[in-house]
Amino acid sequence: MARLALEVNILGMKKPVQLHFQRFEFKYHLPVRIVPALKADLIKNGMLLDPYVSAISGGTYPVTSLYFDNASWGCYWDKEAGKKDRAKLRFRIYNTRLKDSDVIFLELKEKHDAVVSKKRIVVPREAYNLYNATRNITSLSPFFTGENRRDFREIAAFAELNSLFPRLLVAYRRDPLVWEYNDRL
Repeated sequence: MARLALEVNILGMKKPVQLHFQRFEFKYHLPVRIVPALKADLIKNGMLLDPYVSAISGGTYPVTSLYFDNASWGCYWDKEAGKKDRAKLRFRIYNTRLKDSDVIFLELKEKHDAVVSKKRIVVPREAYNLYNATRNITSLSPFFTGENRRDFREIAAFAELNSLFPRLLVAYRRDPLVWEYNDRL
């Protein structure tokens, strides 16, 4: 898979952001009360506070996503059923308010068993505003060229084939750690 990177300003810092990537991903539900002890244990065993985040925001940062789904919540029910092959589409910002965000991503996240693949494109604010007015993802087409155009077409085809439209806004604060020997963990 191509590993395109783009330098973008997120949270007031220029940072290289991968536009395509694959990773193994495992998520666990944890009681909130054990998180501080777990985080301390991870740090004691080689995890570090993410240096990008620690310098500017006290160790956490906001993530806000507008998830797409169809009228019958098909993407959601695929996840709940534990389907090994599934996908979801979202707009994502690393801020709490869109007007405060310099970068808007449109992301297609696919899961095949434990392997997660993500394609993301940076959406110009003008394009996002047009989408917001039209609610038609194909109206964004003129904003994308080259590699971005191919990715946009794939994302738009997924949205149209599955009759997706914005359904759910999710916002949270991420508390990231990286491993001292390999920042990909």
